[in-house]
Amino acid sequence: MNSQNANVNHELLVKLHTRDPAAFGEVYLKHHAPLCHFAGKLLDDPDGGQDIVDDVFLRLWERAQPFNDSEHLKAFLYRSIRNACLDQLRSSKRRSLRDGIYAESLVPTESYLASITHTEVITELYQAISGLPGQAQKIIRKTFLEGKSNEEVAEEMKLSIHTVKNQKRRGLDILRGKLSREGYKFLLSLSGFS
Repeated sequence: MNSQNANVNHELLVKLHTRDPAAFGEVYLKHHAPLCHFAGKLLDDPDGGQDIVDDVFLRLWERAQPFNDSEHLKAFLYRSIRNACLDQLRSSKRRSLRDGIYAESLVPTESYLASITHTEVITELYQAISGLPGQAQKIIRKTFLEGKSNEEVAEEMKLSIHTVKNQKRRGLDILRGKLSREGYKFLLSLSGFS
């Protein structure tokens, strides 16, 4: 990370600590969607993590905790989400099972780490796709994220199949340079390439 980015991150964390609404909003927008995905994976309920994530952000605002750097903040958010999900799972199991099960056995450490990695790869993928030129971005979204065929995209966008294939190849070439190895493999797995 260059010193200019480090200064911007430091300023953001200082403002967050002083409860600056704009800084909080920036952190919220950057982390909310990936954290909801992560919580949904831990709870095995894609929509179930929203309330937990909102509660964690509320605690972040109320406590105004200082953070050393952006990685410290990110670790705090993921750890808080994990703990809140474990609490919810533990509570649910207590209600449904008389003998109870330790929450740690419900979400093994490997699963927890895999969920964080998966969430980070998805975040990286969406950010990289958003940075593609207009037509290539639309075609990559439609073919990989929406699962449409080249023919369907060509018909929908009123383009030739050749143009769709060229723009798709162009987008993939750009993404290969932008994405981590895991991110690119994940993208290809969405369409059955691997």
